[in-house]
Amino acid sequence: FPQSHRRDEQQVESFAANWNGTFLDRTLVGLVGWRRDEAYNAGYLAKTGADELADLNNLVLNSGGNTLSAETFSWSVVGHLPNRWSPRGTRLSMHYGRSENFSLNATPHDFNGNELESPSGQTREIGFTASLFDGKFVSRVNWFETKLRNRGLSGMDNVYSRFINQGILKIYGNLLE
Repeated sequence: FPQSHRRDEQQVESFAANWNGTFLDRTLVGLVGWRRDEAYNAGYLAKTGADELADLNNLVLNSGGNTLSAETFSWSVVGHLPNRWSPRGTRLSMHYGRSENFSLNATPHDFNGNELESPSGQTREIGFTASLFDGKFVSRVNWFETKLRNRGLSGMDNVYSRFINQGILKIYGNLLE
């Protein structure tokens, strides 16, 4: 296979807003966050000349050339047991949160090399923290559930990407036609 030389381009514009506040004599803490991202992604291949060297003045759009955008929203709340209700040197807290995420720089491909939507996910978590002996011993227990969309295949994703990038799957597809 002939060697190819690649140039990738990404431009990202982001805007975020956060709020954090306490209530009820600092026993209740809240956090809310919102973020908007917009990214332009493109990949270019440099054609090789007769001398088999890459001609960087002859770039061809190979992948992307599109704009991705996403908005994510997250929030959480932490409740601390008031000091007057717990033994001296002891602190007990409970937390709950929901968050969304989005990966702008990862563009997964299917087996045929077609681009899929960027990976995204949602997480929900709940747990508690116990602090004893004036913070000398701290234990945190957390349960969470994450749901992912458009995630690449673990382990195999790199193999497919190599086949796609080297044109093996495209050549194989041409042979079948």
